[in-house]
Amino acid sequence: MSLPLRDYQRRALDAIHAADFRGLSRVAVVAPTGSGKTVAFAHLILERGERALVLAHRDELVRQAADKIRMIAGIRPGIVKAVQDEVNAQVVVASVQTLARPARLRRLLHTDGQSLLFGDRPAGFRTVVVDELHHYVAGDEGNTFGSVLEGLGCFGPGGPLTVGFTATPERSDGSALGSTWQEIVFSLSILDGIRGGWLSNIRAKQIQLAADFSKLHVRAGEFRDEESADMLMAAEAPKHAAAAYLEHAKGRKALVFTPTVAVAKAMAEAFRVAGVTSESVDGEMPLEERRAVLRRLSTGETMVVPNCAVLLEGFDEPSLSCIVMACPTRSRVKAIQAVGRGTRVFPGKADLLVLDLVGSTVRMDLITVAQLFDVSPEAAEAGVVQAIDAKAGAAINKDVPEDGRLVSVDVDLFAARAFAWVQAGLRFILQLGEEDIVLEPSNDPGAGGNGGAAWDVFKVRRVKVSAPGARFPRYQEERQKLFTGLDIGYGMGAAEDYARRSAGSILVRKDVAWRKDGATDKQRARLERWGLWQDGMTKGQANDIIGRRIAQRVYGARGQARRQA
Repeated sequence: MSLPLRDYQRRALDAIHAADFRGLSRVAVVAPTGSGKTVAFAHLILERGERALVLAHRDELVRQAADKIRMIAGIRPGIVKAVQDEVNAQVVVASVQTLARPARLRRLLHTDGQSLLFGDRPAGFRTVVVDELHHYVAGDEGNTFGSVLEGLGCFGPGGPLTVGFTATPERSDGSALGSTWQEIVFSLSILDGIRGGWLSNIRAKQIQLAADFSKLHVRAGEFRDEESADMLMAAEAPKHAAAAYLEHAKGRKALVFTPTVAVAKAMAEAFRVAGVTSESVDGEMPLEERRAVLRRLSTGETMVVPNCAVLLEGFDEPSLSCIVMACPTRSRVKAIQAVGRGTRVFPGKADLLVLDLVGSTVRMDLITVAQLFDVSPEAAEAGVVQAIDAKAGAAINKDVPEDGRLVSVDVDLFAARAFAWVQAGLRFILQLGEEDIVLEPSNDPGAGGNGGAAWDVFKVRRVKVSAPGARFPRYQEERQKLFTGLDIGYGMGAAEDYARRSAGSILVRKDVAWRKDGATDKQRARLERWGLWQDGMTKGQANDIIGRRIAQRVYGARGQARRQA
């Protein structure tokens, strides 16, 4: 069963189909990291039928794209990269660098030794999907993408529909995309994603350094990495980054972005000295060694991973809740990519905190978090969505605490955004009244994509089977599997999407009015009996504690419910 489309994904696909009907052949879709671009283009491939080709710009991203397509749509793509040459598959995922070799491109277009070319169109591919389209500009001698698309017939009459997806519809070198892409047919902003509940809200802390970034020089449109590194090290940025993390982000999994490998290694050492488990990764590190570090980040064995550019794209770890910006840049693309690494939702994750070490500057072309969203640094600390709406004149609660925590919002900025997840052992539960939505580890541990753990989503109806008045009630489950073999991010999204469509969603949404009312007498009596009552509890706080207690008994290690298929 493929993952269902969200409303904006459906609108994106409808826009693509309409553009095809209008005669456009090369169109672009813009959507932020974590919004499910792979879900959208997997459904596009299913809806259009016939053969399809997905292009990735780096070999290591090919496997990730193939894993996600299999996970989302149940399609097993063929892979064309390096020594792999599965050219006969219905859906092929290929490396641009591999197809740039004329012999490899010819093999792809002459499957089983027979030419598939009719005029300028390779008849075998009805659809070509380009992931991270901003890397490619036709006619750029340093980029092989244009020649690959030309070889596929994408610029000729009757060629395949070519659809590019990106979170950043611009290039860091300022080159125009219009030479390749005729029209952006759909766009979803980060703010749209936050308001809709698909992405985590963003807060920022500006960290003061004794560094004058206005003195940085520019080479090829970007600050010189070596000069940026020298300035950061002279300002003892690693020590200050570790101190800022301990003060503002302790216990959060974090990525640190740096201008050079040497600074990344110095950052890791500074965090370790401060008592935080940290390992750096870089492009010269063997792939398996790098993957091992990232697995330790996923499990929490390692909490902070500094890196120099290698994790800007193609790395998905939804549990990340802190980004440390320690790389001066003039590129909005790089800044968006860095922040986007932490915007995915995850059970129990309140928001993404960005520690901005380059934010204190008078240089106008240096991208800071505040500049990225066009708000003041002080407003960004309270939350990006709040800051944007305050700037637009929306009525929000102005009583912002000094520590920058999120505050209550009087207007409906977070419609169906924050859900009251309950954790019991390895399971995460949304309690919808007569039924629960349960996210739990899959029996197929290799199905999660990217080498990560796999998760299943169940709809569970709990039936009490113990005698009336029993001190520890026993329950029996009636389970229906909704989705299987998803990574944690997609699993959580699928569960929340189901909850949004359920009448019981009012019980798990944190933004509903009833949660602010005082606790009921029945809630108080139950919590007093358990020794958990505290004066002044709201109905929502009491509901969460009671729900957690019940979930731990039903799904936890001491109270495994008997299951009924």
